[in-house]
Amino acid sequence: MNSGRTTRALHLLAELSRSADTDQFGTTVLVEGCSLLLADRGSIVEISAAGTNGHGWPGQPGPALRTVWDRRHNEHPAVQALRRSPACYRLREHLSLGELGRMPIYCDFMRPMGCRDELAIALEADRGRLVALAMARVDAEFTDCRRTLKNDPLWYPRNPEGSNFKIR
Repeated sequence: MNSGRTTRALHLLAELSRSADTDQFGTTVLVEGCSLLLADRGSIVEISAAGTNGHGWPGQPGPALRTVWDRRHNEHPAVQALRRSPACYRLREHLSLGELGRMPIYCDFMRPMGCRDELAIALEADRGRLVALAMARVDAEFTDCRRTLKNDPLWYPRNPEGSNFKIR
């Protein structure tokens, strides 16, 4: 790991240790994680039988996009992949931009959000519930170096008590 990434990773850990509550913790994971991975936006989402819940940075999608997500999140290729395996999933490693362009969820949700590439990882996945962290690039693709960093078990967010981070 180069010294710039090491510095950003240490800054992420320092900021996480100062989190006072789960909302601040989630925001810190998104802001600092996007900085570390050179991503343009990030989100933490919970998908369960009760519906979807999430937090986005630098902001939440508007009401129209939120409605598309709530109704059709199961079409998202990262959601499908993380339900099969919680390993890090890089969107453009599996689908070309042309293939994405033919997917209704890309045209109706991902493209309007500016998503050109995405890294996603499951923080918690079981039969009925998925909690995932996703980082998106708007104008470029992620490199293999970024994916390797996100697969590093030392990068996985943990709350101050040491248990896996969970959305409320």
